[in-house]
Amino acid sequence: MTLTLRSLYGVAGWLLLAFGLVHIAATPNRFDTVTSGALWFVSGGVLLVVVASLNLLNRSYGVAAPGVRRVALGANIVNLGLAIAGGIVGRSGVTGWVIVLGILVPLTVLSAIPRAYGAQVSTSAA
Repeated sequence: MTLTLRSLYGVAGWLLLAFGLVHIAATPNRFDTVTSGALWFVSGGVLLVVVASLNLLNRSYGVAAPGVRRVALGANIVNLGLAIAGGIVGRSGVTGWVIVLGILVPLTVLSAIPRAYGAQVSTSAA
């Protein structure tokens, strides 16, 4: 079985969505009461779910909706920047870096490749 760029883009999108849901679900285990830290933590999971949803929409409709393509790419870049800054500030361990960057870097790259969201790239001059 060969994985196409479109398939890889879908896998990365669904992985980010799952990671965001796990992040949200983990909030009660990390916080005993509703605090500003707990709200920030859950909002991080919501951000992951929203960015994943944008990528899945881009994968399905990006050819016909250039605005979705631009917003998905921009959201990925911002999300990647926040993840890197958060990892540095939070002194993330190797496992955290591998998991987060292992999803976000491919997702960001794939969102910029037309073939990943179904566009037919012409190889001949018209």
